[in-house]
Amino acid sequence: MKGKQGLSIDLKDVPYMAFLATIGISAALFLQAWSLEHTTVTNFTMISSLSTFAVMLLSLMIIGEKLSKDKIIGVAIAFAGLALITTNGRFELSAQLKGDIIALTSAFFWALYTVMGKKISEKYSALTVLSYVFLFASIEFLPFYLMSPHTSMFEFTPLTWESLGFLTICCSLIAFLVYNFSLDKLSASTVAMTIYITPLSGVFLGAVLLGESFTAYTLVGSLLIITGLYKAESKSICTYRRSVPLDT
Repeated sequence: MKGKQGLSIDLKDVPYMAFLATIGISAALFLQAWSLEHTTVTNFTMISSLSTFAVMLLSLMIIGEKLSKDKIIGVAIAFAGLALITTNGRFELSAQLKGDIIALTSAFFWALYTVMGKKISEKYSALTVLSYVFLFASIEFLPFYLMSPHTSMFEFTPLTWESLGFLTICCSLIAFLVYNFSLDKLSASTVAMTIYITPLSGVFLGAVLLGESFTAYTLVGSLLIITGLYKAESKSICTYRRSVPLDT
């Protein structure tokens, strides 16, 4: 069966799926790792979050998605909150041109994947899209794996297998499935804003699990992110509330 109910796709959509795999997984992840060799984590985090703005622009150009004034303001507020958390109030970003350009390219690829993923979600389910995206990405990565020095699987410790299992199941399969499923239900710009939830969860887990400090800058930044997310989606929330009938 083809379409939303099956895993089969039209032959003409195969190149589209292969391109999604390249920009969303192979190229994006490779460029992320490469950029961190040439720039700081702070620069990388700040530049990566610019993908939200790229998504808004590309979604307008490619799929004609409308952007509200509240969404643009909300994204800007959330970005300010992320900047405050990332820099801890010390806005001393050092220019690392090569690494910053690589990070910017990675952010653009991820934005393009988001918008193109939204477009194809109108025809196929998230599970169908990811089945082909992961298949093509695996094929693309295989030559690099074979040509690169790596530890034999027979030398993996139990902790290594547990870590790989967590990264594979939670950070790859489930994360991408939820992301693509969201693209099927929500606008591309709304889904892209979930990137700002990452620092919030990171701050919370860091404080609870690692005992990391929770500074005033962290608190203010977190509040700005929450405020920005609410501002961006306030009209959608109000519309949803009005559409839900009250119990009598």
